Amino acid sequence: MSGLPSTAAIAVEALTVRYRRAVGCEGVSLRVPRGVIYALLGREGAGKSSVIRAVRGEEKPAGGRVLVCGLDSKKDRRRVRRLLEGDAPPAIVLDDPDLSTPDARESLDRAARRGVAILLASADAAAIEPIAGRVGVLRSGRMVLDQDASALRERFRRIRYRNERTPTREDYGTELDAFDAVRVRVRGWGIEAVVSNFSEDRLSALRSTDGVLDVTSEPLSLGEIFDAVSPTAGRA
Repeated sequence: MSGLPSTAAIAVEALTVRYRRAVGCEGVSLRVPRGVIYALLGREGAGKSSVIRAVRGEEKPAGGRVLVCGLDSKKDRRRVRRLLEGDAPPAIVLDDPDLSTPDARESLDRAARRGVAILLASADAAAIEPIAGRVGVLRSGRMVLDQDASALRERFRRIRYRNERTPTREDYGTELDAFDAVRVRVRGWGIEAVVSNFSEDRLSALRSTDGVLDVTSEPLSLGEIFDAVSPTAGRA
């Protein structure tokens, strides 16, 4: 794969998986370097299992391709499966693992520290957060987010403030224009917004806006970020 860094043990490029007329995933790309735990998050039916099956060589891609330690998972399916099932595999690929206990998470963390590339698909962002080094989010078969976990937490913040009309304020409802607001809710006490491009400069500008009062910001957990970019049915 052109431009692929040598440290990427698992490389997925523009992957599409179809089941007759149904699309499992479409145009999905991700890279898992050695020593990194990649958390692929998604709701039920988002396409996680389609990606995992293609990486394992259990499902032939309809488009794109997957390399596992240099092996094409479509052309070298048997070799890929043997590689992943070895006693000391260079990569671990798991679909919906049980990470509810510290021992389970520590086992994967130790493997990553040994240089193993780990790809985990899950809908449980809270359980995976302590060990995730990079995060991808699937929604309706497409990747909507792919970033290092630490950078993700810096980007996303919850901002709260009160809005008041003043004699000198001409623009009302435009105070969040500088932010990429993922979700905005009107509360009884004011406005609550989740933004994906947080910076202290933007926050300072919001605080200086005429009629905007009591501005606060707080970091979000991985679970809260996941809920914001991929809400469950019936939630906005």
